Amino acid sequence: MDHNTTTTQPMFHIADARAAGFLALSNGKDVITWDDLKKASNDLGEQLSDEELREMLAHASPGKSLHVTEEDFFRILRG
Repeated sequence: MDHNTTTTQPMFHIADARAAGFLALSNGKDVITWDDLKKASNDLGEQLSDEELREMLAHASPGKSLHVTEEDFFRILRG
């Protein structure tokens, strides 16, 4: 799967480019997890597979930790 802006950015743009977007996805935690992305994709009516969500997290997280920090989130937003 090619993780370009058309693949990754839509999930991270569900709110806006301010901290509210990160907080909306992370439910107030320090990181966005697979469960958070799964819930957001379901809420948006997106039919993303578990593998697609894992790949999104791997792409968004430089350390491949499968969670997204606030810094990672804003890096994705900036493109």
